[in-house]
Amino acid sequence: MDEEAVEIKIITDDKRAMSELIDASTYRSGETSKQFEDGSELVYQGTKIQKDVTTPEVIEFGLYLGKLAAEGIVSTYIVDRLRDFDVRVIIDGEEIEPDEETIQAKLEEFKE
Repeated sequence: MDEEAVEIKIITDDKRAMSELIDASTYRSGETSKQFEDGSELVYQGTKIQKDVTTPEVIEFGLYLGKLAAEGIVSTYIVDRLRDFDVRVIIDGEEIEPDEETIQAKLEEFKE
């Protein structure tokens, strides 16, 4: 994909959150991704593991939006997969509520 990705960070203490978002046996930065039927793609970019055990990990993704992203496919997927985890969501540097409506509203800012 040629377009610029929207930066998404998931901050959590639960290591299982990563495998909920991207179903793969191995994770390679820039190579592991989730394709959506609207043409969007969520690409794993890496995990920042903190030295301090009390500081949560930061899972980083790039989101390439498809033509129908306003339909809510991506936001529904993220919320459904992370529903059982204590997470913080940061999109394009702004921390937002980890609910479907808020995530979708933020992603719509990036639609062309």
